[in-house]
Amino acid sequence: MRNYLFFLLIFNLLLVWFGCKDEINSPEGTHCDGNFPDLPDWNYQPISSPLPQDYEIFGLFFVENRKGFASTIDGVWKTDNDGESWQKVYDGPVTQMTNIVFSDPNHGFITGQFEQRACLLTTRDAGLNWDSIHFPTAHSIENISFADSLRGLAICYSLEGGFYLAKTSDGGKSWESISEVTNLYPSDIRLLENGIGVVPTAYGKVFFTEDFGESWKKIETGFHSIRTIQFLDSQTGFLSGNSGIYKTEDGGMTWDTISHYNTELMHFFSKDDGIAAPIVNWYWGDDTQLPCRAFISTHDGGVNWKESNSSKNTILDEPTYVNSNTIYGIPSGYNFRLVKIYR
Repeated sequence: MRNYLFFLLIFNLLLVWFGCKDEINSPEGTHCDGNFPDLPDWNYQPISSPLPQDYEIFGLFFVENRKGFASTIDGVWKTDNDGESWQKVYDGPVTQMTNIVFSDPNHGFITGQFEQRACLLTTRDAGLNWDSIHFPTAHSIENISFADSLRGLAICYSLEGGFYLAKTSDGGKSWESISEVTNLYPSDIRLLENGIGVVPTAYGKVFFTEDFGESWKKIETGFHSIRTIQFLDSQTGFLSGNSGIYKTEDGGMTWDTISHYNTELMHFFSKDDGIAAPIVNWYWGDDTQLPCRAFISTHDGGVNWKESNSSKNTILDEPTYVNSNTIYGIPSGYNFRLVKIYR
């Protein structure tokens, strides 16, 4: 009798498993397809970049509407017409160019490598000329953020192994290591023109500055995983991670849940106006569950969200938020190289 009951239990569990699997796999159950998501209140424009098709775009940054820069294995490129045509503006010895940041239309910074050492390309004339700054004690620069043409932060990977945070106040010519910021990883760092900067670290800790990195305080968020973090001022901030999107209005002392979706891409243009691209569902591919992502947007600080259709493909890499109405990025899995999202 016990064996019979055990057999029935296993049989029913298998029925539930395969039934759920078929339901997840069906388009009607997930509404997950390969099309680019169509977000309410936003439009998107595919850009079939004429860059050589075998060139992967590693870095992307648009300094203003229609004008942007891209880095490939072969150099740095510039467009003035939304990617319809590109002009190579750097073809030097620096390689592995990834992160691109412009503090204004003229002053730009690109991370790279030269002879297995970290290197920073800088321009002061909108890409007409480039200077290289070498980091003799770092193997690579994992992320950078500049508040203006002089003041910036960088996460570096040292030759001995391990990440460290460095700051500059002279446009990248010299850098000072910040020892009090510890447990770093290649995270989403931001330094704003008002002096506010945030650096997430391991174990849910966030380091916060209000004076361009001269002094720091540590915030214990209580979250194990932080994907993206953004502060608009000293009190209002947002962060996203595996368990959702959260908002603080007291400088990070407390956090309120405004979305339960697993979210990596997130940006707020103001306290009320924000956009994100979370995982909203799953589908089956090659006997493995894969994520379906969608765009969600809010106009009331996350109280309510509008959600697009979901897509099997990665929605957006290297996003550039030109202003509150224009975003550029690199989509993955679609038949176009770049995309412009606007309203």
